[in-house]
Amino acid sequence: MPFTGSKPTAPEQTFGEFAWHWFEASRLEWRPKTQLDYSWQLRCHLVPFFGQHTLSQITIAEVDRYRHSLLATGKLSASSINKTITRLAQILELALEYGLIERNPARGRRRKLRAARPPAIWLDHAKQIEALLSAAAELDRRAAEHGGREHRGGPVYRRALLSTLVLAGLRMGELIELRWRDLDFTGKRIAVQAAKTDAGIRHVEMLPALQAELEGHRARRADAGPEEFVFASARGSRAIHGNIRRRAFDPAVQLANRNLVQAGEVPLPQGLTPHKLRHTFASILIAIGVDPGSVMEQLGHADPGFTLRVYRHGMRRDEASRERLARLVGVGSTGR
Repeated sequence: MPFTGSKPTAPEQTFGEFAWHWFEASRLEWRPKTQLDYSWQLRCHLVPFFGQHTLSQITIAEVDRYRHSLLATGKLSASSINKTITRLAQILELALEYGLIERNPARGRRRKLRAARPPAIWLDHAKQIEALLSAAAELDRRAAEHGGREHRGGPVYRRALLSTLVLAGLRMGELIELRWRDLDFTGKRIAVQAAKTDAGIRHVEMLPALQAELEGHRARRADAGPEEFVFASARGSRAIHGNIRRRAFDPAVQLANRNLVQAGEVPLPQGLTPHKLRHTFASILIAIGVDPGSVMEQLGHADPGFTLRVYRHGMRRDEASRERLARLVGVGSTGR
């Protein structure tokens, strides 16, 4: 990652000096959330431990000592500790490129802790998806009774928004940046422009059920110009991630769970997040017969590992489950 300022050449500069120089020179390349995350890793963990070390003093033994010291506090998970070591390796890799150190002591799997893979979470059945979207629609109806907004409710588009997460697999950042010009209703696809990686810039095929939801949402908007946000704030500006969680996702999940329990059904899986709905989208595509390569492209994944895991899981579904998912998304039967 190139510096925008002068090239650091002092052989005995400290890690703290080099790390903050790296951060300030590179921060404009990152999203605000990434900036906050990297700043926290430096300020709270890496610089307090390595800050006064010269770059050459950071050895494999020191990296291992750092790992053990964090583990001993019990304050961070193995995954979080590993993320800080990844950042350390990223910074030292640049020092290696500049010839300031002879090797990168933080690089390699043996420097990290073994972290258990978290269990996969997604909405696994059509009934769960229907419950979530029905709850969103119910919240929209309640908001509509108050002139389109509740005192904490925001605009009436919860069902369309959650349908887009479930049936298009967008990341939250991609959803927030989505504009009406990105929706091609004739070609039946969504252009995802606001992505972190080249693989993330992609087109997502618009499933019939999602197209109906988005066309209905557009018909209700008086300000659906090409450059306007599809899921704008009440003032028409870019929505805020936290507000979407508080006003759309979390209330819909709570209401869906209440409705499912009252009906004697199993509630939605614990730990469900907006990002996990991307997994749901992958599962739906597999169930209706989309090949793994296309699933990977529509998700914007460069690594096929996750897609293949979902594929193996999806192939264990019974035919009735796949058919119900197919009807839910509007394709009628499995296979496209």
